[in-house]
Order: sequence, then structure tokens, then C-alpha cells
Amino acid sequence: MSSFKKMMYFIYTILFVLVVLGVLYNDSLIATFDLETSHTIWMFTALIGFVLLMFESVLENIHLSSKNRSYNQIVKENTELKAKLYDDMVRVKDRNRDGYIEKDETIIINKTGENRPRAI
Repeated sequence: MSSFKKMMYFIYTILFVLVVLGVLYNDSLIATFDLETSHTIWMFTALIGFVLLMFESVLENIHLSSKNRSYNQIVKENTELKAKLYDDMVRVKDRNRDGYIEKDETIIINKTGENRPRAI
């Protein structure tokens, strides 16, 4: 998209230079092309500029909407991964609270007290 924008800015620059030269040499243009007035040239130049500006605007909006769709999809995936991570953390906390460790799931301490030595 940046190369397209650079190309459009180049075209706008050329159009601007042509308009400036046309304003400076307005009498020469009228004499060269045997025109009664230069309004037709300026109206045509304005029409070309307007069409180019609208074309660029439409293409940029299409590009931005596709980027927005991609961004929304990434945000959705990120939210799902965060929810999955949170669920995993809660599950591990519940296991640790019940006396299990996650690596090999062996009992650390039995909370019922059956494995405690008896008093003499």
C-alpha cells in the first residue's frame, strides 16, 4: 500500500506542477490550443484531480477494512488464548490445593490425615 501511496503522491505532484505552469503561462495555452478561454483546461484538470483523489480514497478504505478484519481476528484469537491460559491456571491451582503437583501428579500431603504417624 505504501508504494501505491507514493505513486499517487507522485501523480498529484505532477498534476500540481502542470496547474502551476498553466497558471503562469495561461495566455500561451490559450494561444497554443486556440481556445477562447482556459476554463475547459482547468475544469478538465480539476476533474482528473477529483477522480484520482476519489480512487485513492476508495482503495485506501478497502485496504483499511481488510486490515481491520485481520486485527479483529487476531484480537479474538488472543482473547481465546488468554481464556485458555486462565482456565489452565485455575485447574493447576485446584490440583495443587487438593494435594497434587502438576509434574507427575503424585500426592504431596493427604489432607485426610491417614498417612500421619500415630502418637505413642
